[in-house]
Amino acid sequence: MRILRTVLLGIPLLWTAAALAGEHPFPVASDGKWGFGDRAGKLVVPYQFEDAVYFREGLGRVKQDGKWGFVDEKGAIVIPAQLDVAGDFYEGLAHVCKREGLVGHKCGFVDKEGKVVVGYEYSDAGNFSHGLARVEHDGKWGYVDKAGKLAIKPQFDEASDFSDGLARVKAGGDWGGKFGYIDSAGKFKINPRFKECGQFNEGLAPANIDGKWGYINKSGEVTIKPQFVSAEPFSGGLACVKIGGKYGYAEKSGRLAINPTYDQAQPFSDNLAAVKVDGKWGYIDAGGKTVIEPQFDEAGGFDGGIARVGVGQKTGWIDDSGKYIWPLSK
Repeated sequence: MRILRTVLLGIPLLWTAAALAGEHPFPVASDGKWGFGDRAGKLVVPYQFEDAVYFREGLGRVKQDGKWGFVDEKGAIVIPAQLDVAGDFYEGLAHVCKREGLVGHKCGFVDKEGKVVVGYEYSDAGNFSHGLARVEHDGKWGYVDKAGKLAIKPQFDEASDFSDGLARVKAGGDWGGKFGYIDSAGKFKINPRFKECGQFNEGLAPANIDGKWGYINKSGEVTIKPQFVSAEPFSGGLACVKIGGKYGYAEKSGRLAINPTYDQAQPFSDNLAAVKVDGKWGYIDAGGKTVIEPQFDEAGGFDGGIARVGVGQKTGWIDDSGKYIWPLSK
């Protein structure tokens, strides 16, 4: 099974995605066990799990005895740890998978009570967005609705979750195919013509045209001419782009708002973006001013005024002033 997980600019999803913590408890570790802490520095769910992931839609994903389940914000078990693979909840449903044989999996979806609402029929699955979730069957991708009905039959070589009302899909074969965009009815709004492109956000999507990255609108028109080595979706009105060997940020007009001076960079969230300079991560604001000096080996996006950071083998949580609200721990 191919679990399609976003990797942004070579940085694992765990660190680039917004922390999803905000006012919710967030995962913390001690001596190899995981629990959940709060912004006051209090341990609200004791260290007891093999792994723990951020709360989403009121439930936190936890691992016990090699299996995944879900807890509420007080640590009470809502869905027992009996799932081989589990994703987070989106629009009330989470994709789950069970092993078949040595390497095979079958995937479906459960609700917040653990009830299977879309059966284990697919070899892979994504997250619900705009009422639809991508699923893979016999090597082709389509989309199901929340009742488990195939809303868009499996026909694409690759597919992404819906974003900004459109989904990026590939047609024409794994090797010679091209990417385009469909609407929720499965109709192409932008015909497949790109070798590479990203998802829409804030009305624009990055696209590779003749070896350079630019941006298109939902009509498929080029709005920012191809000029970048790489480009990411817009967030907070700015998009992370690479020019030469450095990263900066572009506005929707195409003008560089923040010059490319960073070794690596992440999208803006909560008006701050993590950037890497001389091997260390810090944070800048939308004006390009350094708000938190580069000092971390790993850094995640801010959500609700807090972000997860790592130094060596330890992780902790900081507020938007750079102060630790949860100390570094292993």
